Amino acid sequence: MFPLYYYRQRHPMNSLHLGILSIFIAFAVDFACVVTTRKVILEAAIFTAVVGVSLTLFAFWAAKRGYDFSFMGPFLFSYLMVILIFGLIQPRVLCWVWVRVILDCQPVNMTCLTSLN
Repeated sequence: MFPLYYYRQRHPMNSLHLGILSIFIAFAVDFACVVTTRKVILEAAIFTAVVGVSLTLFAFWAAKRGYDFSFMGPFLFSYLMVILIFGLIQPRVLCWVWVRVILDCQPVNMTCLTSLN
């Protein structure tokens, strides 16, 4: 995230760093999809699509009217910190699932996590 902020005004580097971040997020989503049901994945995909399309439409509408979004920087930073802390709270469970997926080379159901407690 820090390289994205640092290179936000430099065109080839910001695209490269955004691509790398997207690849890492894709791997995280892949691992999360391995341990969840199809219904949950479908609901998440629908909610994400609705939010993404509505935010894009709002951004185009606001840009035509001349609104400035630069005041939202502190809010976005706060949300980023919440997401990072939430991700750090659960490393034991996530690492256990990833190790099982990598070593077993097969999908893992959530019942394997009951042995952690």
